[in-house]
Amino acid sequence: MIVEIGGEVDYSLFHAFPRLQLAPKYDRYRRQLDQVVVHPHNYESVDIPNLYLGGYLAAGLDLVVVGMHGSTYAIAADILKTEVTSWCWSHS
Repeated sequence: MIVEIGGEVDYSLFHAFPRLQLAPKYDRYRRQLDQVVVHPHNYESVDIPNLYLGGYLAAGLDLVVVGMHGSTYAIAADILKTEVTSWCWSHS
């Protein structure tokens, strides 16, 4: 888990991975940043498997708190589904 707090995003943390597709986002009331392009159903990066973006970093969420908090449920469900599926295959 990586937590970034502040007005700027340091995407250089992922320099060893495939290049992230970024979508510019502008909101005149909050931050101006580039959001990572994600799968809309689970907020997983389209470029780096198992990289889930929450908060303002996921493209398509807008820059509102309501959308930001809602993403955590989809992310948690997808990770749990993956873990359960992996466990079932390893124990069958």
